[in-house]
Amino acid sequence: MSGVGEQPDPVIEALSRAIAGEREFRPADDSLEALGAFQPIVETLCQLGDDGFLDVGEPRRDESTRLGYYDYVEVRAVHGSAHTLLERAREQGLEIPEARPEPPSLVDVREEGRAVDAEPEAAPAASPAPEVEAPRVAAAAVVVHQGSVLLVRRAHPPRAGLWAIPGGMVKAGESLQEAAEREIHEETGLTIRAGAPVHAFDLMERDDQGRLRFHYVVVDLTADYLEGEVVAASDAAEARWVTPAELADLPVDGETRRILRRQGFTAA
Repeated sequence: MSGVGEQPDPVIEALSRAIAGEREFRPADDSLEALGAFQPIVETLCQLGDDGFLDVGEPRRDESTRLGYYDYVEVRAVHGSAHTLLERAREQGLEIPEARPEPPSLVDVREEGRAVDAEPEAAPAASPAPEVEAPRVAAAAVVVHQGSVLLVRRAHPPRAGLWAIPGGMVKAGESLQEAAEREIHEETGLTIRAGAPVHAFDLMERDDQGRLRFHYVVVDLTADYLEGEVVAASDAAEARWVTPAELADLPVDGETRRILRRQGFTAA
């Protein structure tokens, strides 16, 4: 995870040791004192895949299936200097699938100045997430190469599990083209050259109580493939080139089907 000459992240090292079977979850040095953790939570923080979370052993598929994944784990340090575990993991380039069962809280425990195993606190009653107040702009790229279109299967809401044109949020200071090129490289590993906008739409989702949870204004751009091999990463659960014939058999987002029809990407 760390480059040559870099100091290892103590929280990531501690998590690695915990997953490997050590009961005590604590930093490798004194930079963060007295971390406590609840072992079953750590054991479920493994992704389904060949190697498992952090490449430590095989993933515990039975526990993961039964308990689901935690998209956050609270880690508090004595000096208040620790980020959440999720933030630390993302800084290290690790991916944790989003799901939100109600995990027990983690508590800090000190015994003669050292960290010991913690007992779970009673989980507080979950409060509804605040409603989205303003839309966010996203850029996506329609990349057609050798008769196939580049699609990704969304790993996270909105519309998780559906295949769609790859893209993501426009950062401050980025053009639509720059954002699309960056997002496609992050999600698929490909280098592209983004062109002009060809389609725009609102992507909104509400919960069962009618509260607005997502609102994106998505701008689709034309794009040319330059180089690279497709490797799914970031927010993409899968990524692949799809032919017009294959498109009919995939669970594809409705807007993706519409834009591809407009671009003439249909089976003969």
